[in-house]
Amino acid sequence: LLVGSPWSGYPANRTGDIYACPVGTSKTTCKKLNLQALTTIPNVTEIKEEMNLGLTLIQNSKTGGFLTCGPLWAQQCGSQYYATGVCSEISPSFQILRSFSPAVQKCSSVIDVVVVCDESNSIYPWDAVRDFLKKFVQGLDVGPTKTQVGLIQYGNDPRIVFNLNEYKTKDEVVKAMHGTYQKGGDLTNTFKAIDYARAAEEVPSTRQNPPGTDQGDTFQMEMSQVGFSAYYSQKKDVLLLGAVGAYDWSGTVVQEASNKVTTFPSHVFEKILQDRNHSSYLGYSVAVLSTQNSVYFVAGAPRSNYTGRVVVYDVDSHGNITIVQSQRGEQIGSYFGSVVCSVDINRDSVTDVLLVGAPMFMNDLKKEEGRVYMFSITEVGIKLLWVPLQLFFKILINYMKVVFLKKFTSDRKWFLSYPMLLKITLSPFKIFFRSQSIANVSIIASFKPEKISLLNKNTEITVKICFEATFRPAKRNNQVAIRYNATLDADLQSSRVTSRGLFKENNERYMQRDLVVRREESCVHDIFSVQEPSDTVNSLSLRIDIGLANPGSSPVLDIYSPASVAYSIPFIKNCGEDELCICDLVLNVQQKTDD
Repeated sequence: LLVGSPWSGYPANRTGDIYACPVGTSKTTCKKLNLQALTTIPNVTEIKEEMNLGLTLIQNSKTGGFLTCGPLWAQQCGSQYYATGVCSEISPSFQILRSFSPAVQKCSSVIDVVVVCDESNSIYPWDAVRDFLKKFVQGLDVGPTKTQVGLIQYGNDPRIVFNLNEYKTKDEVVKAMHGTYQKGGDLTNTFKAIDYARAAEEVPSTRQNPPGTDQGDTFQMEMSQVGFSAYYSQKKDVLLLGAVGAYDWSGTVVQEASNKVTTFPSHVFEKILQDRNHSSYLGYSVAVLSTQNSVYFVAGAPRSNYTGRVVVYDVDSHGNITIVQSQRGEQIGSYFGSVVCSVDINRDSVTDVLLVGAPMFMNDLKKEEGRVYMFSITEVGIKLLWVPLQLFFKILINYMKVVFLKKFTSDRKWFLSYPMLLKITLSPFKIFFRSQSIANVSIIASFKPEKISLLNKNTEITVKICFEATFRPAKRNNQVAIRYNATLDADLQSSRVTSRGLFKENNERYMQRDLVVRREESCVHDIFSVQEPSDTVNSLSLRIDIGLANPGSSPVLDIYSPASVAYSIPFIKNCGEDELCICDLVLNVQQKTDD
């Protein structure tokens, strides 16, 4: 079992690493692989302290090894740091096969610095000027193929102290700055000095400056964080890498096939993302969908147009992209598309469903419960179904398959007291297995009055809680003994530290009772008082949890039915007969005159 630890090294650093944990043996200690030291890109000034190696970790079924990425790996170009990301292919024996950074930048001499310094008589003391010049040079990456520095001083007339190509190292430039002197002058001819410095023949350089990219206002792949997500396509032998920081964090996908790396440009996904202010984070998640005749690629963009989006696209042999389909999230801020998972249920190498996560989806009670969407995949299209997140976190135990056996001998017949489920014939006798019956208990709560008045300090609310049950198999005298807990100012996710309501019977926020539930509705009444509330905006909730009064008895509760429900009672807002509060605010602004 391989475990990624992207913050390994904290607090000194966050280089990250991978741990190998043995499975099926008595040994329980995980081995640290120290891949962060072996992951390196040659001929680059690397910044690995925060690279988060292990944040992405996927299996490579072709080699039998795995791939891991550190999306915050950075390279230094002069005084600039570019978080382009790095990935490493690891063999089954935990040896690094290769390290690569598809978006690594070519560090060119993007700046040549000509310092124009006033040396007229108005400047004093000169030692302070020398100290400033030396300190300024210390912040530059000086070298023949890096930044070059020249110095011009002026008073009445400008003069060249040293040219751009005169000194090759930072130490040489610092020494030259320390040795400069003040010639003086009764004039400060700044404009003449600047014009003098701009003249190319007056400040010669040994190299040709590269042309600009005309992209100075936006990032391209400099902060791309390639490897934020990854996925191998066995069918097409393609590696997908998400690059969330590309193009001012609009994001993109980097594809590697047949040792050729393709970085899709920003305009490919621009229209479908509706990326008005950038920051869609396309590539936050990636996956592959395989059908009988085709392979499609999936990329998630959880911040696209604030709701999130999943894009399904195809790539032809020439590298051209066709958007096959896209699905937008239904709620702002839900992070729809932050996780995608293609599932082959019957293992026939054809994708059956695509799962898309929206982990910050908020329910009606303003709780971030999350949601998982399920898309069924067909050749003619992609059909949308959605499944609540909580269904994926239950341990599904079907009581209809639980069989309790007791000892028996061949000279006697044995029957349990539960309805018959299964009959097995074993010569020379027969065995009948019986299973527990199942009860599905429903809960309904109502309040009287239906709203909390703020005019009465000690408002009392009567809550009516009703239970009824259905049984499988159905019998006339079916019943189930339950124990229920009622909790005030609590919903299905959490409860307030201090309750705004207390039950009158015990002066507590909790109430517990045992009750026998049958097919006919049975109700209980309780009274609770509302304390002086600190919050009158959010409703006061009541959570009801049920369980068996005698665990292990029959019937059992249906696990597919909720064991907890929550009801809420709002505060009266005094919004009139229609109970709608609509803001009616008009702002008039008048400019005051000086008089």
